[in-house]
Parts: sequence; C-alpha cells; structure tokens
Amino acid sequence: MTNSEKKEEWLFRESRWLRVYKLGSNHFRSESKFRSDGLQVSADSIIGQWSSLSLDEQIEFSNAYRRKPSLTSEDERILNFLMEVGPPGVWVNIALLLCRHPDRERVFRFLASRAGEDQDHRANFYSGLETFNDPRSIPILKRQYEKYRNSEALLKRGPLDRSDSSQLFDYLYCCRALMSIEGSPEYQVAIKEFLTHSDNSLRKTAERLLSQTPGREPPKT
Repeated sequence: MTNSEKKEEWLFRESRWLRVYKLGSNHFRSESKFRSDGLQVSADSIIGQWSSLSLDEQIEFSNAYRRKPSLTSEDERILNFLMEVGPPGVWVNIALLLCRHPDRERVFRFLASRAGEDQDHRANFYSGLETFNDPRSIPILKRQYEKYRNSEALLKRGPLDRSDSSQLFDYLYCCRALMSIEGSPEYQVAIKEFLTHSDNSLRKTAERLLSQTPGREPPKT
C-alpha cells in the first residue's frame, strides 16, 4: 500500500466483530477485532444469541472469528457448537481455524465430511485436510479430483461464470492437497496446466500453490 493510499483509508463500517475500511475509491479492507483488539467472547453468549442472528451476521462473525490468534477453552466450545449448527458459509470460514482445535479426530472427520460433499467453496476444507496430512483423506480427495477432471468447467474454453470459477478454484486446492499428502506428480502437473489459463486469478492461485511448502500454507482467507 502506498502512502497516498494509506492517507485515503477511512472507517467505512463497524460491527461488534470487525471494522471495514475503505481504501481509495473502490477498495475495502476488513479488520477483525479478535486480532486487532484482542476481543474475547464466551461460549454461552455466542450459543445463546446464535439463532437470533441473521445469516449475514453469522457469516460476519465467523469471518472475523477465523482470524483469532489464539484459542481458549471457550473457543473450543464455540467451535464445537459451530461444527454442529453451521450454516455452510460459517463452516467455510472456520475450516482453517479448526486445525488448531485440540480434538483432532473430531475435526478431521468434520473436514473430511465437508470435503466429500458436492458443493462449491470447498478449498478451505481441502486445505484443512492437507494440514492434517492423514492418508485417510486420499480416497475422498481422489473422488472429488475425478469429478473435477470430468466437469464442464474444466473443459470450457470460453469465459467462465462465477460457478465455473468457484469449481476450478476448489479443484486447484484439491490437487494441492493430493500433491502434498500422496506426493504423486500427476497433481502438480494438473496445477501447472493453469499457469497459462485465461483467468488471471486462477493463474495466480496456481502459481502460489506451486510455490508453497507442502502442508504448511493454507489458502488466504
């Protein structure tokens, strides 16, 4: 960020969980109060109010909460609750935070279950499984890999719509997890195929995944 851009940054919106800053004319940056302010919340307070929060508020909470730098016993209770109730958008947000939960077997089963579902936005679940580096995830990842390989999104040569882009983004992280856990060069080759893709964001993602140390760097959130 340049000095001029810093001067143009101003507080656009603030909620209980985060602050949103506007940078220049059309860029935004969100700041989690869990990270910047050391915000702590009790499990009872979150569980008690959860059903009264709108979906947008639930997603916003999880978006801020996933950036919490350290976990307490209260956080473990909150994460246990969120694994049970969701909704799916919350699961996506907390997937990587869950990798720091002490009950690793429970979290592994949760991530494996979510990764095996046929829906978009699974990159964080794949990355979580990569972090666990458990061979039990390989059959799940391979099933999804084969589905992606036969998908219309992968075969499409024209402009991509949002659903296509989401599928291909997930596909890259599925390849990345298999490359890391199983070690086959097939998945590295699959990612390299995107280095010349027409979509700039997919090209950049492929470059980043190929440059990372296996099992150590989850997707940016």
